[in-house]
Amino acid sequence: MIAGGTKWGISGFAGGRVAAVRIPPTFMVSDVSGPAMPRENIVLQRITRDPTSAKDAEQVAGEILENPGRLPLLIEGLEDPEDIIRAKTAHALERIADASPELLANYVPTVTRLARSDPVPMVRLHMAIILGEIPVEPEDLDRVIGTLEHLLAEDDNLFVKSWSIVSLTRIGMRVPTRKPGIVDAIWPFREQGDGLLQAKAARAIEVLEAGG
Repeated sequence: MIAGGTKWGISGFAGGRVAAVRIPPTFMVSDVSGPAMPRENIVLQRITRDPTSAKDAEQVAGEILENPGRLPLLIEGLEDPEDIIRAKTAHALERIADASPELLANYVPTVTRLARSDPVPMVRLHMAIILGEIPVEPEDLDRVIGTLEHLLAEDDNLFVKSWSIVSLTRIGMRVPTRKPGIVDAIWPFREQGDGLLQAKAARAIEVLEAGG
């Protein structure tokens, strides 16, 4: 199993790492109007529909870290029909992956599927971050790397693309044999797209190549 490492952020690299920044204070959902759906799930009941605050998701993450047996109840939120609930569930799971990445090791198929398919950018963003955090079995590496390369090449959200570079770089640093392929996937973005993405791609390649 290939374990996770130091958490990286989106603003830039420093000393071989990426400086952490706050994700924009919105969950990138288009509609939270109408009455909340009734839920029997005691974990999801704690998640509010306020798209401007993450406090509830972070509190839920803390509770799951203290009581990991309730993690499957939180995972159910990734399939919720309401965009805001899926987005906040993803936020909580990213916090869990940061603190105890091994707790999510068995959920690689779920994370990769939602990274490719969820219509809400914030969900895809957190899935991209999680894929760089959690332990990955060698047999799952192709699935994880392929998903991140897909997000980098095809996703239309800058934050999702940028975090895909971060997670690919982290995986490359942990698994040196995958560095050449990861460098090849990131290389074109040194000269295309947003300036932030170009800078991130250039620095990622520098970090990967300097890592030996």
